[in-house]
Amino acid sequence: MVALSADGGELTLLGAGLEPVPPGALWDGAVRDADAVGAALGRLLARLRVRCRLLALAIGGGSVLVKRFSLPPDAVAPGTAPDGLREAVAREAARHIPFHLESLEFDYEGPSSSTPEAAPGDPEGRSPRAVVFGAAPREIVLEHCRAAAAAGREATRVELEPYALHAAVALADRLAGADPEPGALAIVEIGASRSAVHVFGDVPRNGPASGAAGRASGPSPPAGVPGDLLASVPAPGAGRLAEDGPPAGAASGVEPARSGSGRATGPPGSREVGAEVFEDRIGAVVREAFREAGLRPGIRLLVSGGGARSPAARACLRDFGCGDPVVLDPLAGLGPPDYGPAYSVAAGLAYQAVLDRSRPETGFRS
Repeated sequence: MVALSADGGELTLLGAGLEPVPPGALWDGAVRDADAVGAALGRLLARLRVRCRLLALAIGGGSVLVKRFSLPPDAVAPGTAPDGLREAVAREAARHIPFHLESLEFDYEGPSSSTPEAAPGDPEGRSPRAVVFGAAPREIVLEHCRAAAAAGREATRVELEPYALHAAVALADRLAGADPEPGALAIVEIGASRSAVHVFGDVPRNGPASGAAGRASGPSPPAGVPGDLLASVPAPGAGRLAEDGPPAGAASGVEPARSGSGRATGPPGSREVGAEVFEDRIGAVVREAFREAGLRPGIRLLVSGGGARSPAARACLRDFGCGDPVVLDPLAGLGPPDYGPAYSVAAGLAYQAVLDRSRPETGFRS
């Protein structure tokens, strides 16, 4: 959990912490025991003395299906209301998704206005428009919300994990006073419960201002609009191959996250032993994500999650990025920098909540 506050454009870290849950209570991004997860969340909130009632949650791992497709130009008539646009997206998604949409909670990124703007060279708006469709079984979303309720809180936002991680990148850029780098971006998440690779297209700038105005002490927060999600591929079990090491230490008000040591787990003599298996698993998923995104290796690459500092991960990923992969540490400008990678998703959610209060459009939400 990460809690942020914003006052006059300056961000403050109210608290960040981890709380263990019983084995099996969380699996591959899904809540299997809402009461146990809710009890752990309640203990964490009490220990960090965070009293906020409203929470933002992220759904990720194998629990989420992310599909990119093109919406035909005649699918939405000019002037269509938002509900009509959503129905048009649902009709098209039904052709690509092997599940009944009635059993899913879904949302999308794509033609976000009721009267889509025409692309350059297409004055009548007759070109297909790309849509990123994200869905999770309704019961999985409800179990996340039940866990929040068990802790006496209310989930007001359920975000797709790739977009939460993208917001964490925007937060890190803002705290560093840097403009986003142009071009494609890949984020490799290596977590104990879930791991995945997310590839984004051109990353938009953090709003109209740049330089000093984009810093944490600037007058207003940046727009934080997500980039174009090109691919999101889960990596089941990969994070468990990067065994957690001891925390680096404690600092004022912020609990340490555990970073990966690069050790693999598994019985002696099995294929689950050794960094080679870890590298094979992550490498295969990265290649699949690049293939799905239609990109070649050599783009900006960041690593997040508790195993982000795993030497095996960095060694494997050097072949895919432009230079050495960068560890995503969105809390570096707010608290102990060594603990940020494990908090990337939560930090991105908290930052998105700050942005939600500063502008009417809230981006991708379900």
